[in-house]
Amino acid sequence: MRLAWEKISDRVIKINRFRSLRKKRFRLPNGAVGDFYTINRPNIVCALVITPDNKVVIAKQFRPGVERVMFELPGGRIDRRETPRQAVIREVLEETGYRGHSRSLGRTSNDGWSDGWRHHFLFTNAKAAQKPKNDEYEAIEVVTVSMKTFFTMLAEGKMTDGETAYRGLMALGVLEVRR
Repeated sequence: MRLAWEKISDRVIKINRFRSLRKKRFRLPNGAVGDFYTINRPNIVCALVITPDNKVVIAKQFRPGVERVMFELPGGRIDRRETPRQAVIREVLEETGYRGHSRSLGRTSNDGWSDGWRHHFLFTNAKAAQKPKNDEYEAIEVVTVSMKTFFTMLAEGKMTDGETAYRGLMALGVLEVRR
């Protein structure tokens, strides 16, 4: 069975300086033609940040989509001319004030309805180096939690960025994949 779709058109619909959509028209393998709207999302970075005493650094901030304060791992967009590693070091320092040893844990698609990639990182031996420097659209409270509390937050769905969290925990050897 042929699964490839033929792109007929692709148009960006700008919403504001942070968000835009893409209207894509495709011809499907069965000959049908349809319009599909996707999120025009930048490539982003996300990090599980661990302190020397094995605490997890978390950014607490309000999120307009769910209209509540969320517990998140630090991260953000990759700026033009920036590598993913440069971006994650900058974002972790800006959002939390922490520095540490960074390790790449690969990348994944943000989701099937957006065009950006998420680069996952693990920071170890992370220490507070400066005060966080949030931009005008951020109001972040930095908290550290024990590994046990972090596991509970993940299990209860109180955290975003679960994929980065689980990749980091596996890299630390805290979780294992059973076959």
